[in-house]
Amino acid sequence: MSNACSDQLHAYSVIWRRKPALRAVYSDFFSRIARMCRPGNSLELGSGVASMKDVVPNLVASDLQACELANVALDAHYLPFQDDSFDNIVMIDVLHHLAFPLRFLSEAQRCLRPQGRLVILEPAMTPFARFVYGLFHAEHFDEKVDLFSGHALSSEKDPYDANMAIPSLLFSSNLRQTLSSYPELKLVRRQWFSFLVYPLTGGFQRWCLMPTFVVPWLLKLEAPFERTLGRYLGLRMFIVLEKAGIGFDHKLVGVP
Repeated sequence: MSNACSDQLHAYSVIWRRKPALRAVYSDFFSRIARMCRPGNSLELGSGVASMKDVVPNLVASDLQACELANVALDAHYLPFQDDSFDNIVMIDVLHHLAFPLRFLSEAQRCLRPQGRLVILEPAMTPFARFVYGLFHAEHFDEKVDLFSGHALSSEKDPYDANMAIPSLLFSSNLRQTLSSYPELKLVRRQWFSFLVYPLTGGFQRWCLMPTFVVPWLLKLEAPFERTLGRYLGLRMFIVLEKAGIGFDHKLVGVP
């Protein structure tokens, strides 16, 4: 791993420690993920500076590079585990950085046990999100890429390169093609959320426009509107896929 990547991780770590409002938002992220996990052992990808170890039990934390919170360094394109190894694979803001996200989905399908879950939280591409990310976010989004071409969708050499459109391309505009490519996986949850609280914290920027004590209250105010306004205003996309088990029926379950 290059020195530049290590420096970037250190910079994120400093911001994480100095911004309790950001940590409060991620606490909400972690809780959403933990509620959708099956009992058993879990693998976290991209643990970075904010691992889910405190809320997801029996968790193996991993990252592409060696870091304080990771138990193991690995490449998500080639998971070094046997088939049917985990009951859950969980991740935040990893998928849109992958050069070959379809290769990762194959690996996740292989490593999950029957009825195991892949729980993903990523940037969304709603109308409001396009506006906000276009103005304030350094990562680009290209919704014209061909997901199924086999070509790299981001740089293989720079793990911080990204295309924020990848999650929406996979699980919104190309959802049925994605699921047909992975016949053992079914979609059990697809949700758009996070309107104003996250951008007001500034994310992993150095600035923050709101006091920490306000974050839980604003999250509660946003929650009732997620189902009706999420598709239009949500900055985040929450995806839960489940591997085939006994009585498996390949259909969309509980998907708005």
